[in-house]
Amino acid sequence: PRARWLPSLVWLIPLVAAVVGLSLLINTLASRGPEITVTFRTAEGLTPGKTPVRYKDVDIGVVSHVALSPDRKHVVATADMARDTDSMLLKDTRFWVVKPRIERQGISGLSTLLSGSYIELLPGKKNKYRDKFDVMDTPPVAQPDEKGLRIRLLSEQSRGLNIGDPVMYRGFSVGRVELSHFSTGSRQMEYQLFITAPYDGLVTNNVRFWMNGGVRFE
Repeated sequence: PRARWLPSLVWLIPLVAAVVGLSLLINTLASRGPEITVTFRTAEGLTPGKTPVRYKDVDIGVVSHVALSPDRKHVVATADMARDTDSMLLKDTRFWVVKPRIERQGISGLSTLLSGSYIELLPGKKNKYRDKFDVMDTPPVAQPDEKGLRIRLLSEQSRGLNIGDPVMYRGFSVGRVELSHFSTGSRQMEYQLFITAPYDGLVTNNVRFWMNGGVRFE
């Protein structure tokens, strides 16, 4: 009788292994979230399988693949996001690399000297889903839900302002420069400023701006 049951037990072992493997595969697929592609200027600080994507210091994804773009001008990284992150991947969602930076407003990202660089995500507000993004060169000046006023300035001066430079009023910082670039069409410098609340009430119809080691207005 034992000889009769022996072949049945032998065939039972691979069957159980197949069931266990199938269940693990189903659990893995069920726990996976969306896959996104993020474009960088360089691959500095990116390590496939190690570089995380974070939001508020919580890991919500990881870089899985890094390669050159077809035109070899950029680096395209693929990131596997956690499940239920679809609502965070919107048209105006922003990404940037957190790493040590020495800027005019101070030093940031020192914690990454030991832990390594990571990609920070800032969810947008628009409802349109998106899975392809361009990484910002610098962290955003203002959070999406931060109250304030955005204004656009034009300047004939060649001496430009940098992103993050303060906007001053009587020696007190009331905002920051968000965008700065030269317009080939108007041949002028264009700036986007974010004036934080409640100081946005200082911006009236007769407001004036000038450069004086920063930006001040009366």
